[in-house]
Amino acid sequence: LLSGEASFKLTFAARQVRDSAGDILPFTQIGGMALGMRVLVLGGIAPSRAIAAGVVDVTTEMIAQGLFIFIGIALAAPAIAADPKLGPYLGWLEGFALLFAVALIGFALLQLGGSHLAEKYLRPRSIGASAAAFRDALHHLYRQRMRVAFSVTLHLLGWFASGLWLWVVFRALGVELSLISAVAIQSLLEGLR
Repeated sequence: LLSGEASFKLTFAARQVRDSAGDILPFTQIGGMALGMRVLVLGGIAPSRAIAAGVVDVTTEMIAQGLFIFIGIALAAPAIAADPKLGPYLGWLEGFALLFAVALIGFALLQLGGSHLAEKYLRPRSIGASAAAFRDALHHLYRQRMRVAFSVTLHLLGWFASGLWLWVVFRALGVELSLISAVAIQSLLEGLR
């Protein structure tokens, strides 16, 4: 998302800090996100650009997660439908996945529309200029459709890698499990999370 503005080393460090702090902090991952944005600022990225990149990154990760969950449900659907105890819940599972997708679209639209509202109502105050800079940075990033699509793709590959990792762990434990089943299990776990 910040190609040309930030080095790979800086963005990698910011992401590692974000994920590590988000995993360690007891109640929220938001602290990790804020720390990742702070690393970008300390690396020379303007605060409005760093925050916008963090917001868009989280959004593209959630979109990829939603796709991963849909793929997992599709992979697991035959087994779930065949199970007499789980079969009746397949429709609910699909419905919640669809609701998650609608919420993601609403989240992205809220970012775009909310940034205009923030600028409008905060303009008289000293932070109005910051709100305008954030809005401009956010809209600039979303206009970079190829970068946004690439970010979604990278996140989706990361989610698939988590399924591959689960398959490796099961294999190391001596459990026979297909790669497709491991991906389906991991995606359903992510959906529950």
